[in-house]
Amino acid sequence: MKSNQITNSGIYRLGGIAGICAGLFILTFAIISESKGILFAPGALADGAIDNWLQNVRSHADASRFLLILPIMGFFAMLIVGMVMYQIIAENFWQKNLSLVGYVIGVPVVVGAFVAHLSLVNQLVLPLTQSVELDTQVRFFTTVSIHRWEIVNSFIGPSFVIILGHTLMAWAAHKANMFPKWLTYWALFNGSLLLISFLYFVSPVLKIASIGAPLSMLWLITLGVTLLKMSRAA
Repeated sequence: MKSNQITNSGIYRLGGIAGICAGLFILTFAIISESKGILFAPGALADGAIDNWLQNVRSHADASRFLLILPIMGFFAMLIVGMVMYQIIAENFWQKNLSLVGYVIGVPVVVGAFVAHLSLVNQLVLPLTQSVELDTQVRFFTTVSIHRWEIVNSFIGPSFVIILGHTLMAWAAHKANMFPKWLTYWALFNGSLLLISFLYFVSPVLKIASIGAPLSMLWLITLGVTLLKMSRAA
């Protein structure tokens, strides 16, 4: 019996640490990258701003490469959170099963996008890719990469990792009465915001609903703290 309690405690602790790391890593990446002008975002394509973005990346070469490691580790930590949640929710709810599918599909796709971007950044900061003759080619491939990232960042990632992953797993946890209701309602709220943000092409003002993504990172940190507290009683 004692051995089983230690095992349960360890699982909760693993999920707690993973949740806190996932949220902190990704928020840190977003905040610092935005402040340095190296965030890989569609805004880099507006009004010739891609040249400014390229210059910012080359001016902060080490930061551009190091910061990309954070979301890669963060999304792997999210997968751990999903697997822990799947394990500790004993009931076989369909929400739990579909949520795990979201994590298993979404996390590798998003991580793959970040790895591809890390490879691109490594190429951009090399002296050989900074010649005038290569500028047009560099801008072309960078533009293609940004458009590809827009699809992953705005649709695939939120759909699989946050809406299917976090939201449905929180729903399953709510049905199992595992967490405070406000914590599960918060996850449902974040998922609803992101669903609304998908309609921004109908009304651009709905883009503001994409705040559901950073809110989900804060939710992950809170979930992690909650799991750590639960580990003491497991």
